[in-house]
Amino acid sequence: MGKRPMNPKVRKIWLLGLLKKIQNYLGRQIEKIESRNLQPAMSFRPGFWQKEIRPPQTLSFILGAVLCLPFIYSPFQYSWFNIFIGALIIGLIWLVGIILLKFISPAVLTDREQVLLVNFLLVLAAILNALKQQYGYNLGLIALPTVTFLSVILLGPPPAISITIIAAIMLSLASLNYLSEILPQILLALWLIRLGDRVRHRQEIVRIGFLLAAGYFLILSLLQLLYQSWQPADFLHLIIQSLVNGFLVALVVLTLTPYLEIFFSRLTDIKLLELADFNQPLLRRLMLEAPGTYHHSLLVASLAESAARSIGARDLLARVGAYYHDIGKLTKPEYFIENQSGDNPHAQVNPEISTTVITAHIREGVKLAQQYKLPSPLIDFIQQHHGTSLIRYFYHRALESEGNISEEKYRYSGPRPTTRETAIVLLADSIEAASRTLPETNASQLKNLVEDIINNKFIDGQLADSPLTLNDIKKIARAFMEVLAGIFHTRIDYEEKSPAD
Repeated sequence: MGKRPMNPKVRKIWLLGLLKKIQNYLGRQIEKIESRNLQPAMSFRPGFWQKEIRPPQTLSFILGAVLCLPFIYSPFQYSWFNIFIGALIIGLIWLVGIILLKFISPAVLTDREQVLLVNFLLVLAAILNALKQQYGYNLGLIALPTVTFLSVILLGPPPAISITIIAAIMLSLASLNYLSEILPQILLALWLIRLGDRVRHRQEIVRIGFLLAAGYFLILSLLQLLYQSWQPADFLHLIIQSLVNGFLVALVVLTLTPYLEIFFSRLTDIKLLELADFNQPLLRRLMLEAPGTYHHSLLVASLAESAARSIGARDLLARVGAYYHDIGKLTKPEYFIENQSGDNPHAQVNPEISTTVITAHIREGVKLAQQYKLPSPLIDFIQQHHGTSLIRYFYHRALESEGNISEEKYRYSGPRPTTRETAIVLLADSIEAASRTLPETNASQLKNLVEDIINNKFIDGQLADSPLTLNDIKKIARAFMEVLAGIFHTRIDYEEKSPAD
């Protein structure tokens, strides 16, 4: 059977969307080319730092390499030539690291805070490795597992693989006479990449510390059998050494993680789960002062979490971002329809004034988020969940009363979503709000609703700055329909039966 011809209306929408995508892509490429000559200032995201930094990311890597040199290459301290050779070797290792990051996790290299974090972790590995035989214990044995564990929690598995490889090469060259110390670290670090993925509670770090102790014991016992004669006393010594190693790795990770989260503006799954607690002050206020918005946020969170999981995005981030995306409505909850139980305040107000009140919830939300010290990635959800969308209801009211008017007055100020998770919340927010206006909620109506809203947002350019692909959008639409079908499922109308029946 031949393929059915595409509907002309659908073809037109598809072509317009494709042209918009091509236009935005070419615009971004032109900006990149121009920026190579202009070298504009690069600023930190809102977070710990609030200043502009002009040197490129490469300067951070050079600084990291220089800081590692004295901790790694003690043999090169005796002459300037040897120091130069050591610096050259370190530089080559760093270059390999940059290439690995470019291929495995290129997003890290575009974020200045992540680049600084990578360098901090590598310097930490060098420092821990240098603490050999201090206080009667070899702290060098925990260097690589500690850095790998921190990398997995703060950056995720792909960057952690790159950092582990770089640190392993660096520590191997620093311990040519102690390769038996590096081998167990490499094996345990690779195991930790699997164990540490999606750690969601700080207690899990302690549990992984005990598993790590068991791993230390197994590997050190095998090395003892291979290279040395076995003595009964060695068994007890290895048990103590393994337990201490596992304990120290867990202790260092537990101690540093909260500070690194703040200092480098990292939003880990651990922190997200803490923010997802409904006893958090902002969520508590939302539940009591704007219950309609609170309920709406819960439904948006369910939609966003399912959609994010379907495309491999951070589902927990999408869920928690959805919880907080509308906190700006706390300032004037009665002006939003989900919180209204009587008269609508907008009925007697000029459409332009109503638009000002409605759009202000973005600005007020950002203020509240900063006041309650929410992490910057969550502030992105507040700022971007409407993009530059048109507020159609008030725009059409203004058209009826005033005639020809500018659309720009009735649009949100943006910015448009820049990540997969914020783009998903933008779509989920619109779909959940629109689903409550449907006269019927059968499968066909829900499917049409989801497709219409996604197509409209796509054509309007609201997804142009996000990394979502057409394949992602198809999966997201399917996930939305599954969740909506569960929310609006048809109930069986049971007939009352008489007692005799």
